[in-house]
Amino acid sequence: MRPYSGLMMKRLIAVFLLGFPIWADSVQLPWNAVCKEAGDHEIAISTSNGETVYGYCVTVKLTEMSVRTKDNLVTVAKDSITRMMVTRKNHPIEKLGRGLLVGFHYGFNALLSPAAPIGLITIPAVVAWAAVATPFCLIGEIRDNEISNREIVIQ
Repeated sequence: MRPYSGLMMKRLIAVFLLGFPIWADSVQLPWNAVCKEAGDHEIAISTSNGETVYGYCVTVKLTEMSVRTKDNLVTVAKDSITRMMVTRKNHPIEKLGRGLLVGFHYGFNALLSPAAPIGLITIPAVVAWAAVATPFCLIGEIRDNEISNREIVIQ
């Protein structure tokens, strides 16, 4: 007798892979929960004067929000916000690709130098790294794809 049927195992795998928090395209929140919901994801705030502020939520006060942009800390008035989106710029597959590019570049350059034995070791190690890391990056990409670009609507 098998402890888990095939159907049960499929469900367990689905819960493991898809059981992460899945957010809708828009979410309604009270004003004081915006930073908590955005977490470490970048937010794009459109204001009534046509400007868009990109950054990370720092604090929310009664009438304003502080956003850390790449240059400085910006304060945005609550009444001037017309739209707020949480975006994701962290793509695991892209990061893996950049790392593989660096590893292969180093390995092939080493092959064409007196350090050829290092290149003979580096290239298979990079291939193994790609084989092991790619499935996990794909799972992260699928999970994070649900997180990307959702609108926050203030109640």
